[in-house]
Amino acid sequence: TYLDCPRVVTDLVYEKAASWYGDPLPLNIEERIAKELYGDAVLNSIVYNLKKESLSEEEIKVFMSVFQKVYDNAERMISKEKNA
Repeated sequence: TYLDCPRVVTDLVYEKAASWYGDPLPLNIEERIAKELYGDAVLNSIVYNLKKESLSEEEIKVFMSVFQKVYDNAERMISKEKNA
């Protein structure tokens, strides 16, 4: 059914990646897949809930800016750790 689509797509992506890169997947490959599959979903979910709480567009923009900075910093930290 259409409700199974996200699970099916996720399974297909991980199966194909495992055939290319081996199982277990290298950390950088797994992180990239997770970012591609779920990265924007987290932000969109948060924005949706903020709008339900009647925050103004300006407040939401400020939040999104902060969220992006936190995300970028986390990504830099992970990259430094990998290269250490």
